[in-house]
Amino acid sequence: MGQYVVFGLGKQNYALPVRNVREIVPVKEITKVPHAPEHVAGIVDIRGLVIPVIDLHKRFSLADWQVTDDSRIMVVESSDEDVGFLVDSVSEVVHIQEDEIGEPSGLLKGKEGDYLIGVANLEEKLILVLDLEKVVGEKLSELEV
Repeated sequence: MGQYVVFGLGKQNYALPVRNVREIVPVKEITKVPHAPEHVAGIVDIRGLVIPVIDLHKRFSLADWQVTDDSRIMVVESSDEDVGFLVDSVSEVVHIQEDEIGEPSGLLKGKEGDYLIGVANLEEKLILVLDLEKVVGEKLSELEV
């Protein structure tokens, strides 16, 4: 059994293992980076560390959105470096058994489906479990500044 942080993007719930989430902070000013991929919102300073921020709406080709009081930056530990994920909200930590995570449907292959480990059905709520390394993608440390 693992613990997962559940967060929202639009009307959908997503999850990442708690072990990968270093901290969750309110959205602060994000500095744009020249020549960055479109899904990289920019960089932020969190306690003296400069962290790249990925806009998951753009990463998954979802509708544009506006930052609200519920929006957060989830700082996650990828194998390459710490990265921030810009999300609509963070709702809870849940326990998900490995056998509760089903394979994504073949219909989910494509933009968003490429980033999934699987789908968990908890209390009639579908949660898309993300593959952190696939979401992060290319090495962000190589961005031109």
